[in-house]
Amino acid sequence: MVMASADATFTHSVGLCNATSGAIAGRHRASSQASPWPWRLGRCDWPDHGGAIAGPRCRSMVRTTKDRESLACVTDLINIACIIVLALTCAGLLWTDLRSGLLPDWMNALLAASGFVRTVAVADLPQALWDSAAALAVGAALLLLRHLYELARGRQGLGLGDVKFVMAATLWVGLSGLPILLLVATTTALAAVLVLQMRGRQMTGETALPFGPFLVIGLVVVFALQTTGSDWMLPS
Repeated sequence: MVMASADATFTHSVGLCNATSGAIAGRHRASSQASPWPWRLGRCDWPDHGGAIAGPRCRSMVRTTKDRESLACVTDLINIACIIVLALTCAGLLWTDLRSGLLPDWMNALLAASGFVRTVAVADLPQALWDSAAALAVGAALLLLRHLYELARGRQGLGLGDVKFVMAATLWVGLSGLPILLLVATTTALAAVLVLQMRGRQMTGETALPFGPFLVIGLVVVFALQTTGSDWMLPS
């Protein structure tokens, strides 16, 4: 009789202990899920890593995440600042070329510098260096065409300011966007010639027409297409 009572008491105690342990574990899981912090009681319930991670490692991961967020914020600010510089510089180039037929060197340099900085921030330094090398190659090719045209026709068909602008634009749209830029520029230039001729102005082969404004339009159109996600046609 005494042995039976002792067994019953022991069984009851074990059951109570298991129930108490289950309740404590349940409260711990509930508090960990409800807690807004990624670590609790020296451990970290990080959802992307399938369970608990030690506290110091968790805090390191949180700091890394905050650093990435800060870097993304700085990148966005640099991107916005460079785009503002692009817009203001393009407006200045458009106005200056229409008034005087010149594209100032300092504006082209500012356009190139802002494009280089943006590429470094948004992509990386190797991409910016690649675009710079492509810009130099494009400039050399345009200078050669300019010289050949002068030999054939006895006059210049493309100003040095236009060559420098195309080089600077390459740092913004890349080598892949340059053909569309030139296509838009020539198309809008032909449309302008047609409009001027319809309004009574005689347009001949000797008529001088600034090409810079149309290059500016081409740059803005291509950059807008690349920015809005038209990568299937214009990879940035």
